[in-house]
Amino acid sequence: MSLARKTFIAASWNVGANAGARLIGVIGTLVITRFLDPNVMAEVTAASILIMSASLTTSFGLGKYYIVSPKSPEVAFHMTALSLFFASIAFASVFLLAEFLSDLFRVPTMTQYVPGMLLVGVMKRIGALPEQVLVKDLRFRRVGVATALGEVSYVASSVALAAHGFGGHAMVYGNILQAFVTALIVMTGVHWHEWMLPCRLRWQRISDMMRFGAPIGLAGTVAYASVTWDNLLFSRYFGSHEMGLYNLGYQLAAIPGKQIGEHAGVVILPSLAKIEAAQARKQAVLRTIGLMGILVFPLAIGLAAVAESVVVVLLPETWQGTAPLVTVLAAISVFQPISWTVQAFWTAQGRTRLLMIIQLAKIGLLAISIVATARFGPLWVCMAVGLTFAVNAAASMAICAIMDGISPKALVHNFFRPLAACGPMVLAVLGCRHGLRAIGIDIPILSLCLEIAAGALVYLPAAFAFAPAIARDFVELLRKAFSRTLSQ
Repeated sequence: MSLARKTFIAASWNVGANAGARLIGVIGTLVITRFLDPNVMAEVTAASILIMSASLTTSFGLGKYYIVSPKSPEVAFHMTALSLFFASIAFASVFLLAEFLSDLFRVPTMTQYVPGMLLVGVMKRIGALPEQVLVKDLRFRRVGVATALGEVSYVASSVALAAHGFGGHAMVYGNILQAFVTALIVMTGVHWHEWMLPCRLRWQRISDMMRFGAPIGLAGTVAYASVTWDNLLFSRYFGSHEMGLYNLGYQLAAIPGKQIGEHAGVVILPSLAKIEAAQARKQAVLRTIGLMGILVFPLAIGLAAVAESVVVVLLPETWQGTAPLVTVLAAISVFQPISWTVQAFWTAQGRTRLLMIIQLAKIGLLAISIVATARFGPLWVCMAVGLTFAVNAAASMAICAIMDGISPKALVHNFFRPLAACGPMVLAVLGCRHGLRAIGIDIPILSLCLEIAAGALVYLPAAFAFAPAIARDFVELLRKAFSRTLSQ
């Protein structure tokens, strides 16, 4: 089987399982809003962000080093030993600084959720180690199943506990169960010799891992910070209630990019690492950008178009302020997958310093734009966040064109043609909504269903009209993947 087909099938498993899991997670989040107000959800979210930030800060790209290196028990054990050592320092630091951070970001009751979320961080850190073995071997089926079942366990437990009055602790206990289930499934799919067979620790190996991985780790931390720390700034400027609305709006808006683009990106890195010819890698990047666009853009922009109807139908009164935030923040899902694709290309080449620089520039611009627009209100901050992601994607493509010799025309072509196909779709959605209102029909659930149907019906021919080559390529890959699956 060709690497392209193997990668596409792996991506399909990873994306499909995670998209399904995320759908379940979104449903759970929407249900839990019936029992928890924005302030409570903001407090738990703040605790989670701080703990995950500490974990990522001390990951140092060890897993990425393992993925791109020849398979070796020694490399795997170094990854495990160093990861657990640095994690212990990170989690102890958060525990000691919890009260100070709670006051800094105006989340006064956050500290009660920190111990439970620290346990979540520990289990996720351990589970991530055998997961790297599966990722290196493109064994995404088990990773996808683990993620999906973990998400199901979180939704079932957190909703049930919230309904029985556990408040924010319902989310904490749900996260603990999710982390346990996910780690258990991943660990039972990999022999312990593959990731924790004791070997002598060598300073030369440690030095090589840190030199390669530290820039990637910092870039990963910055990337995580760019999609989470804005919540903390939101709380500091507008309070935990507005942070709760913003966080939910961000989660909804980021679904297409995060659950399709990010998980496809997990597959892209080991795949690019297996391609030796430089020209073939460049073509793979161009192809991936086009395929990402044809799949992700209509979901992201379509969500922005139907956001008003979605929020009216699915959320209680206390959460109605989320709608305009979702519409504006949808820009994240348009631009973020493009950045991930280009950055996976750089990582496969070992150009980790460049990755670090672009991510540092991104978070710097994000912080400046939030501070500069906070005086104008939450919606302006959302616009600033979306613009930051757009600038980051544009800069990544420009650098790729200049330094790697990838055709700027081809990059622009593969990005804007799928994007242009979304224009008629948006017009169809808005026309459907206003048409229903014009004839006196104002039934939110009916309007939502018809808006989605109208957008889908218009997008399909529009994709073949505006981006025919990319659309045909996507359909062909999809056909081959399904044909192989059915033949097994």
